[in-house]
Amino acid sequence: DLSNLKLGQVFELPEDDAPYILSNQGPENPSFILYAVEKGSMNYNTKVLYLTTQDTITYKPTDDKLLTVLSQSGVVRFSDFGGDFSGAPPAVYAAGFDALIGCRPVFNGMSASYMANTNFPVYSPMTTIDFKKTGSDRSVQLSSAIVATLILV
Repeated sequence: DLSNLKLGQVFELPEDDAPYILSNQGPENPSFILYAVEKGSMNYNTKVLYLTTQDTITYKPTDDKLLTVLSQSGVVRFSDFGGDFSGAPPAVYAAGFDALIGCRPVFNGMSASYMANTNFPVYSPMTTIDFKKTGSDRSVQLSSAIVATLILV
């Protein structure tokens, strides 16, 4: 019974030969993200962050170079990169941490000097950022709000 599961909580399903069935007992056509990963898969212990449409979070990769972000709105905005990215600018993928091998990044930082002014959305309910190295001197701001941009020509 997963009814008492808290938002963002990791739950390990017991091994069973029977198929698991997802049954909706709430509102009609609910919006949700179910991220199922095989135990022991590539990067299995990667942190997963869930963003609601109201969240704006500054994340620092102190211990882990990877972070997977799940978004309530279906978009993750990356902005305000801070710190030293010399020699290893980050990459962002529209995939979970378990599927990065063979996946091309949707953003690949080319130069550390441009990171401070970089701001972009990824239109996917799931993204993973690879900081390439850890340290509290690096950071990025993450939000899930859909922002309209008006460009005057």
